Amino acid sequence: MLPSGSPDAYLLHTALREVLTATASPSTTGTVTPCRCGNQTGPSGAVTCVKKIGFLSFGHWSPSPHSKTRSAADFLHQSIDLAVAAEELGVDGAYFRVHHFAQQAGSPFPLLSAIGARTSKIEIGTGVIDMRYENPLYMAENAGAADLISGGRLQLGISRGSPEQVIDGWRYFGYAPAEGETGADMARQHAEAFLKVIEGDGFARPNPRPMFPNPPGLLRVEPYSEGLRDRIWWGSSSNATAVWAAQLGMNLQSSTLKDDETGEPLHVQQRKQIEAYREAYKEAGHTREPRVSVSRSIFALTNDMDRAYFGHDRESRDQVGMIDDTTRAIFGRSYAAEPDVLVKQLREDEAIQAADTLLLTVPNQLGVDYNAHVLESILTQVAPNSAGAERPHENADGAPRQRRCRRTPPGWTGCGRSGAALDRADLGAGGDLEPSLGEGLAGDLAAARGAQRERRLVRGLAPGVVRDLDVEVHRVARAEGHGGPLTAVAVGSDPVPVPWLLNRTPVGEPASLHDA
Repeated sequence: MLPSGSPDAYLLHTALREVLTATASPSTTGTVTPCRCGNQTGPSGAVTCVKKIGFLSFGHWSPSPHSKTRSAADFLHQSIDLAVAAEELGVDGAYFRVHHFAQQAGSPFPLLSAIGARTSKIEIGTGVIDMRYENPLYMAENAGAADLISGGRLQLGISRGSPEQVIDGWRYFGYAPAEGETGADMARQHAEAFLKVIEGDGFARPNPRPMFPNPPGLLRVEPYSEGLRDRIWWGSSSNATAVWAAQLGMNLQSSTLKDDETGEPLHVQQRKQIEAYREAYKEAGHTREPRVSVSRSIFALTNDMDRAYFGHDRESRDQVGMIDDTTRAIFGRSYAAEPDVLVKQLREDEAIQAADTLLLTVPNQLGVDYNAHVLESILTQVAPNSAGAERPHENADGAPRQRRCRRTPPGWTGCGRSGAALDRADLGAGGDLEPSLGEGLAGDLAAARGAQRERRLVRGLAPGVVRDLDVEVHRVARAEGHGGPLTAVAVGSDPVPVPWLLNRTPVGEPASLHDA
């Protein structure tokens, strides 16, 4: 079902059926490279699939007055809220970077566990945990607990890690590579030990006089979560480590910061890396279908705020430089453009076509509201529905499901319905305001419509007033005597002018927006 609304929305929605619903196509070597997410066969007989789409947050916070994430507490609470909102929108995954000694996400398992307890469907993961810093057994306990809390939704990205904030930071955590070895060697050793432990086999000799009775045989680390071993990803910046990850049966996270091994554009090098990984995985004899992700910064410029934030990235290009004294690296470009331009650019990204999972990097310091808008724009205007299947953010008839505000921290509220639904309620393009409403009310309605279209949120909640607010789009109230779009909403049982609701929500009163 095509969404109503502007030509831009139509372009994004239809064209990305082709871009993100990948189709087997010849690579530059002349071979066919099918996507690997179910290998569904499309009407033409070509191999097609619908990619999983997640977000990847770097978890920055800053006391800057321009940041909406000014403390570690802000980042943690907002990350939980964004994951909840993303699940309600139909996003497939919530992933977080891990960096130590920095004002960024550093201890992932409490955050992942909290998200797992607040959500029910969305995958939760990392991209990536630096294994130079990790105790494999303690990490296995944390990972097992987080996976059990989430009901088996953990997708754990691990790796050697990137250059850190301090020199040899892992030494402060009590770890050091053996003589003649590197930090990368130590990271791979920790990873292999971690993979072995989470297989669940006993390895520790029990005490003959334990405090509590033991099961027979050697003991394993608890809690153990069955199936977690198949959901470990290796973040790879080189072809060699991608092959190594394949041999160990891990999934692949192709790093946006990659060793520049051929001088080709990043997306071409990543596509070749993915092909080498899949070939090595097959040669290793693994029977499970592996997963591969790439991450990209993708922003559809659909309103003035988008253009103000990311319009300068229209001419973004790959960047090449030295990541250390010996490693030349290539860093991926951002995609920011009007819909028709963006679609053409994404069609040409060979790595996006080759992967089964796309992680969208989000500017977390712009706040939950804006990042939910970024994700919703991709899902409702860009990403396709799977052929004949219901996406999590849609009802069986194709209409977006209602989102409810589960938690309302001071200063923001995240509730409402998608832009497509509001368009159908005459709030989108084509639902022009009636001149007879008068300039004042028309202006108020335009502000309401703009807020809904740009964020699909009821804004203006006074900080700290309401903690649990249930906002539901239900019925459009019509102006008497004509068919104007939105004149009032209901708070409780009483109609309230739109401007009032945009400025405040009374304590204890569930607010309802209404559509026809």
